[in-house]
Amino acid sequence: TEQRPELLSMPQELSSVSGATRIELDDVAQSVQQLRADLRRISASAGLRQRGEQAAGSHAEPIDASDAFATLAPNFVASAEAQLEELDAEHRQVAKMYIEVAGFFGERKDAKPNERIPAHEWLGYIHRFVRDFDRAAAAHRTRAEREQRRLRRRQERFGQSSR
Repeated sequence: TEQRPELLSMPQELSSVSGATRIELDDVAQSVQQLRADLRRISASAGLRQRGEQAAGSHAEPIDASDAFATLAPNFVASAEAQLEELDAEHRQVAKMYIEVAGFFGERKDAKPNERIPAHEWLGYIHRFVRDFDRAAAAHRTRAEREQRRLRRRQERFGQSSR
Protein backbone atom coordinates (compact mmCIF):
# COMPACT_ATOMS: atom_id res chain seq x y z
CA THR A 1 0.00 0.00 0.00
CA GLU A 2 2.95 2.32 0.51
CA GLN A 3 4.02 1.79 -3.11
CA ARG A 4 0.59 2.29 -4.72
CA PRO A 5 -1.66 4.21 -2.28
CA GLU A 6 -4.12 5.06 -5.10
CA LEU A 7 -5.18 1.41 -5.13
CA LEU A 8 -6.70 1.80 -1.68
CA SER A 9 -9.55 3.84 -3.15
CA MET A 10 -10.53 1.00 -5.51
CA PRO A 11 -13.22 -0.47 -3.20
CA GLN A 12 -14.94 2.93 -2.99
CA GLU A 13 -14.65 3.48 -6.75
CA LEU A 14 -16.23 0.07 -7.42
CA SER A 15 -18.84 0.20 -4.66
CA SER A 16 -21.74 -0.17 -7.12
CA VAL A 17 -20.44 -3.54 -8.37
CA SER A 18 -22.15 -5.29 -5.46
CA GLY A 19 -25.60 -4.13 -6.59
CA ALA A 20 -24.83 -4.93 -10.21
CA THR A 21 -24.24 -8.58 -9.33
CA ARG A 22 -27.99 -8.92 -8.71
CA ILE A 23 -29.06 -7.59 -12.12
CA GLU A 24 -29.22 -9.84 -15.15
CA LEU A 25 -29.04 -7.95 -18.45
CA ASP A 26 -31.29 -10.50 -20.16
CA ASP A 27 -33.95 -9.92 -17.50
CA VAL A 28 -33.73 -6.18 -18.08
CA ALA A 29 -34.24 -6.67 -21.83
CA GLN A 30 -37.21 -8.97 -21.20
CA SER A 31 -38.74 -6.46 -18.79
CA VAL A 32 -38.43 -3.69 -21.37
CA GLN A 33 -40.10 -5.93 -23.98
CA GLN A 34 -42.92 -6.68 -21.53
CA LEU A 35 -43.36 -2.97 -20.83
CA ARG A 36 -43.58 -2.34 -24.57
CA ALA A 37 -46.29 -4.97 -24.94
CA ASP A 38 -48.19 -3.48 -22.00
CA LEU A 39 -47.87 -0.03 -23.54
CA ARG A 40 -49.29 -1.31 -26.83
CA ARG A 41 -52.29 -2.70 -24.93
CA ILE A 42 -52.82 0.62 -23.16
CA SER A 43 -52.59 2.42 -26.46
CA ALA A 44 -55.13 0.11 -28.04
CA SER A 45 -57.46 0.38 -25.05
CA ALA A 46 -57.45 4.14 -25.23
CA GLY A 47 -58.28 4.08 -28.91
CA LEU A 48 -55.02 5.71 -29.90
CA ARG A 49 -54.88 3.65 -33.06
CA GLN A 50 -58.33 4.90 -34.02
CA ARG A 51 -57.14 8.43 -33.39
CA GLY A 52 -54.22 7.86 -35.73
CA GLU A 53 -56.56 6.49 -38.36
CA GLN A 54 -58.84 9.47 -37.91
CA ALA A 55 -55.93 11.82 -38.50
CA ALA A 56 -55.10 9.81 -41.61
CA GLY A 57 -58.56 10.44 -43.01
CA SER A 58 -60.69 7.49 -41.90
CA HIS A 59 -63.98 8.10 -40.17
CA ALA A 60 -63.28 6.68 -36.71
CA GLU A 61 -65.25 7.82 -33.71
CA PRO A 62 -63.87 10.95 -32.01
CA ILE A 63 -62.51 10.53 -28.50
CA ASP A 64 -64.98 11.47 -25.73
CA ALA A 65 -63.49 14.42 -23.82
CA SER A 66 -65.08 13.22 -20.57
CA ASP A 67 -63.21 9.89 -20.79
CA ALA A 68 -60.16 10.63 -18.58
CA PHE A 69 -58.35 7.47 -19.66
CA ALA A 70 -58.71 8.23 -23.35
CA THR A 71 -57.75 11.85 -22.74
CA LEU A 72 -54.66 11.19 -20.60
CA ALA A 73 -53.42 8.03 -22.31
CA PRO A 74 -51.88 9.69 -25.40
CA ASN A 75 -49.51 11.80 -23.29
CA PHE A 76 -48.74 8.86 -21.05
CA VAL A 77 -48.01 6.58 -24.01
CA ALA A 78 -45.79 9.18 -25.69
CA SER A 79 -43.85 9.75 -22.46
CA ALA A 80 -43.55 6.04 -21.72
CA GLU A 81 -42.39 5.28 -25.28
CA ALA A 82 -39.65 7.89 -24.95
CA GLN A 83 -38.56 6.41 -21.62
CA LEU A 84 -38.52 2.89 -23.09
CA GLU A 85 -36.37 4.11 -25.98
CA GLU A 86 -33.99 5.61 -23.43
CA LEU A 87 -33.95 2.33 -21.48
CA ASP A 88 -33.22 0.40 -24.67
CA ALA A 89 -30.33 2.72 -25.51
CA GLU A 90 -28.92 2.45 -21.98
CA HIS A 91 -29.26 -1.35 -22.03
CA ARG A 92 -27.38 -1.55 -25.34
CA GLN A 93 -24.68 0.75 -23.96
CA VAL A 94 -24.29 -1.33 -20.78
CA ALA A 95 -24.12 -4.57 -22.76
CA LYS A 96 -21.49 -3.05 -25.07
CA MET A 97 -19.46 -1.74 -22.13
CA TYR A 98 -19.62 -5.13 -20.41
CA ILE A 99 -18.23 -6.85 -23.50
CA GLU A 100 -15.43 -4.27 -23.73
CA VAL A 101 -14.50 -4.42 -20.03
CA ALA A 102 -14.73 -8.20 -19.84
CA GLY A 103 -12.61 -8.34 -23.01
CA PHE A 104 -10.00 -6.16 -21.32
CA PHE A 105 -9.85 -8.73 -18.52
CA GLY A 106 -9.45 -11.65 -20.92
CA GLU A 107 -12.97 -12.69 -21.90
CA ARG A 108 -13.51 -13.28 -25.62
CA LYS A 109 -15.16 -10.25 -27.19
CA ASP A 110 -16.26 -12.28 -30.20
CA ALA A 111 -17.99 -14.97 -28.14
CA LYS A 112 -21.63 -15.66 -28.93
CA PRO A 113 -24.03 -14.39 -26.25
CA ASN A 114 -24.80 -17.93 -25.04
CA GLU A 115 -21.04 -18.63 -24.70
CA ARG A 116 -20.33 -15.52 -22.63
CA ILE A 117 -20.36 -15.57 -18.88
CA PRO A 118 -23.41 -13.53 -17.79
CA ALA A 119 -22.55 -10.02 -16.65
CA HIS A 120 -23.93 -10.53 -13.15
CA GLU A 121 -21.72 -13.61 -12.64
CA TRP A 122 -18.65 -11.86 -13.98
CA LEU A 123 -19.34 -8.87 -11.77
CA GLY A 124 -19.68 -11.30 -8.85
CA TYR A 125 -16.04 -12.26 -9.38
CA ILE A 126 -15.05 -8.60 -9.44
CA HIS A 127 -17.11 -7.95 -6.29
CA ARG A 128 -15.43 -10.81 -4.42
CA PHE A 129 -12.01 -9.59 -5.55
CA VAL A 130 -12.78 -6.05 -4.34
CA ARG A 131 -14.12 -7.38 -1.02
CA ASP A 132 -11.04 -9.59 -0.51
CA PHE A 133 -8.74 -6.74 -1.51
CA ASP A 134 -10.44 -4.43 1.02
CA ARG A 135 -10.08 -7.05 3.75
CA ALA A 136 -6.41 -7.61 2.89
CA ALA A 137 -5.73 -3.86 2.90
CA ALA A 138 -7.44 -3.53 6.30
CA ALA A 139 -5.39 -6.45 7.67
CA HIS A 140 -2.24 -4.84 6.29
CA ARG A 141 -3.11 -1.52 7.94
CA THR A 142 -3.75 -3.30 11.24
CA ARG A 143 -0.39 -5.09 11.06
CA ALA A 144 1.39 -1.85 10.14
CA GLU A 145 -0.26 0.02 13.03
CA ARG A 146 0.64 -2.79 15.43
CA GLU A 147 4.23 -2.70 14.19
CA GLN A 148 4.38 1.09 14.60
CA ARG A 149 3.08 0.82 18.19
CA ARG A 150 5.62 -1.91 18.92
CA LEU A 151 8.45 0.25 17.53
CA ARG A 152 7.28 3.29 19.55
CA ARG A 153 7.18 1.27 22.76
CA ARG A 154 10.62 -0.10 22.00
CA GLN A 155 11.99 3.40 21.34
CA GLU A 156 10.38 4.66 24.56
CA ARG A 157 11.99 1.82 26.55
CA PHE A 158 15.39 2.43 25.01
CA GLY A 159 15.00 6.17 25.44
CA GLN A 160 14.21 5.77 29.16
CA SER A 161 16.92 3.20 29.83
CA SER A 162 19.64 5.31 28.22
CA ARG A 163 19.00 8.23 30.58
